Amino acid sequence: MMDWHLFVLFFIVGIFSGFAAGFFGIGGGIITIPILLWVFELKSIGGDYFVHLAFGTNLFVIIFTAALASYRHTRNKNVFWHAVPFIAIFSILGAFLGAGVVNFLSGVVLKYIFIALLIFTGFQLLLDKKEKTGNHKRNGSGKGDKRLFQAITGLTAGLISGITGLGGGLVTVPLLINLLKYPIKIVAGTSSSVMIFTTTAATIGYVIQGWRNPSLPSGAVGYVYLTAAVPLMISAVISSQFGAQANNIISKKKLQVGFALFLLVVSLKLLFF
Repeated sequence: MMDWHLFVLFFIVGIFSGFAAGFFGIGGGIITIPILLWVFELKSIGGDYFVHLAFGTNLFVIIFTAALASYRHTRNKNVFWHAVPFIAIFSILGAFLGAGVVNFLSGVVLKYIFIALLIFTGFQLLLDKKEKTGNHKRNGSGKGDKRLFQAITGLTAGLISGITGLGGGLVTVPLLINLLKYPIKIVAGTSSSVMIFTTTAATIGYVIQGWRNPSLPSGAVGYVYLTAAVPLMISAVISSQFGAQANNIISKKKLQVGFALFLLVVSLKLLFF
């Protein structure tokens, strides 16, 4: 039985991660995973596989936050649904490939991959303060390379999702902007919609890889710790709606810088403390 203090902690974390998922279209794992890593290691939950457990748990939660955020963005007409299925097919392939190698990587290696991604993303956001508008054509670049770029976007996002336990949005969002030239207003919604498929595939992979692992605690289904996932999911699916709505009305300039600084602080915490 989980300590009620942890239940409250995860519920609060879910509020912030859900808002981030809805607003930025990144899944919210960038907030959830550091907390899960800290708690699981502190409480010896999952033993040597606490990192794998944190990643799988986060992916499970993102399925629901991405779905609700996608619904809200769709109502706001901020999802380019013509591109979602094709990108999603390749993201599913990448997610299965990424999740398939997690058992061959130690928790320490996975943790440092995650930290490196935090630092890279933080500096990318911090050094690029201009709010990009993207090309106003929703079909990306020329017709000849459109599908190729969509495939690259999906496959890359899926691989990152499977290996790091994130929803893939950290990769999908910049690729949708820089490679496919989508307008900034539809990027978060399109990313969230793709993540529904990406994280479902990655979660299934983590469940399979962790199935019957004797090191995992009661309440774990493979590398998904439902005891922690439930409070995270409940609060995150609610707050993701507010994040998606805020995306429709708030400028991202100041929030982008603040979020970048947050990522760098978290990476330092994981790296040195």
